[in-house]
Amino acid sequence: MKKSSIIRKFSTILVFAVLAVLFLTTACTKKPLEEKPLEEEDKVGIITMTSLASEVSIWITIPLETDANVHINWGDGTECNMNDASINIESSDNDQLYLFFLHNYSSESAHYITITSKKILHLNCHSNKLTFLDISQNNALVSLTCYRNQLTSLDLRHNNVLKELHCSENPLTTLDLSNNKALSKLVIGSNELSSLDLSNNTALTYLGVYGSQLTFLDVSKNSELVRLYCTDTKLINLDVSNNKKLRFLLLTDNQLTSTALNALFKTLPNISSSEPEGRMRITGNPGARGCDYSISASKRWIQWNFLRPWNEISSSSIENAELYLNYRKQ
Repeated sequence: MKKSSIIRKFSTILVFAVLAVLFLTTACTKKPLEEKPLEEEDKVGIITMTSLASEVSIWITIPLETDANVHINWGDGTECNMNDASINIESSDNDQLYLFFLHNYSSESAHYITITSKKILHLNCHSNKLTFLDISQNNALVSLTCYRNQLTSLDLRHNNVLKELHCSENPLTTLDLSNNKALSKLVIGSNELSSLDLSNNTALTYLGVYGSQLTFLDVSKNSELVRLYCTDTKLINLDVSNNKKLRFLLLTDNQLTSTALNALFKTLPNISSSEPEGRMRITGNPGARGCDYSISASKRWIQWNFLRPWNEISSSSIENAELYLNYRKQ
């Protein structure tokens, strides 16, 4: 009797031991649950920059959504969100929220600023003494205005929906726009660029270039171009034969001879009598007085004087770059 009891107890212990071994083996070999990747609409956009200014001002536009928010770490121990914005404007026309932030530092030392939001559509950070700007982690950016800073480089490779860029008055030596195929407006000037490749920017309608070392500008792939402003450069020739939609041409203070200007006139598109004349200005070029204006006139292009007081110009620099360029020369 005792013997059978001992056998039953031993059998029970053995069964539990086997089960325990099987459980531990399964637990050790079981793969951990994979973390579900963030959906595209749930990804957080991050923009970082380094400023040497004692006062920094930033305009940000985000979608007008129920969970919309912006968080800024100013790099000096202080933080803020969209409720702290100096200006907060809701636009029901395009369902966007316009935010203006102003921050003061105790000194003009380097501060690393981080802006975080679900989606940042527009960023205006001009005149902030920026030495560094990283927008690669915010690929929803549609418009960037960063002129009058100290940027020596600008990485736009990840911003393939970018439509407007104003990056003038930065010591840029190169600018890669090959991935920015949606770009329709570009204003760039007062830089160290010696070349500018626009061959992939076929949606470009507005181009403003000034104060650079460019001697050559190829716009043959930019068939949608309507406004071309290239002033105060080293440009020695220009061919616009592929720009049939071109209607405004500003080429003041370049190095165009009378021969180069006559050749340019021959490539201008013909403007039909049902449209307003094309407008052109070429003063400040060596050949401006000796060229044959009858060539351009036969195509219904007239000389253009757009002088207006600066206080009549709207605040949108990228929309009024032609006036801004002229203002710099007054």
